[in-house]
Amino acid sequence: MKKLYWGIATLIIILIISFSVVMLTRNTNTDPTIITHKFSDDEWDDIRKEIKNRVKTAEKPTIKIGEDTTDTNTEANTEKDNIETEKVSVSPHGFGPYPEIPEDYLYPQIDWSRYHDNPMQELMFRVQIRLWKQGHRTVGIVEKSNGLLYPISRGTVYVQLSDNGVFSSGSITGHPRDLSYDVKQQLMAGEIPAGLTVLDYDKGIDPYKFLNIRRMPE
Repeated sequence: MKKLYWGIATLIIILIISFSVVMLTRNTNTDPTIITHKFSDDEWDDIRKEIKNRVKTAEKPTIKIGEDTTDTNTEANTEKDNIETEKVSVSPHGFGPYPEIPEDYLYPQIDWSRYHDNPMQELMFRVQIRLWKQGHRTVGIVEKSNGLLYPISRGTVYVQLSDNGVFSSGSITGHPRDLSYDVKQQLMAGEIPAGLTVLDYDKGIDPYKFLNIRRMPE
């Protein structure tokens, strides 16, 4: 703004000089004569009007006290953002509002929008969060082809058991530190390693029943 007024002041000086120009007239037989113009009251009024017009054009418009300066576009954008936030807070898969995340959960923040095309991944997070709130600190959730989910934590493994409760065959699911070579050998020999809970695969969690939500149509 200071630069603006300096520019206007310079303009004023130029105008004054132009109106009070020193006119040099040369004659062949005489020395140059200096003629000075004296401003009339009307001329001064014209100069003042010109200055006011230029200042008014250059300055930004001011806001009058009591003037409504509400930006309707801002209000519309805020309302739109609120609507979008409400949309994001509810699962697009019909699972209802997203659960509140515990402060000590493994992932303090979850970008649910990443799983709009992956309903099972969303269910796995929901199951783990609910287990976490119940005091079960699982490090992960594994999905099997049977549609059940298996919480992973130290001290528990899932296997395919025979009718008499002995490991029959197939894969072993559990925490990596619980799946050592010795543990696998003991399980295959029909033994249950000390400090380890062995569950059959049919003990997995049905996410829809566990979360009490409507099952998605296949």
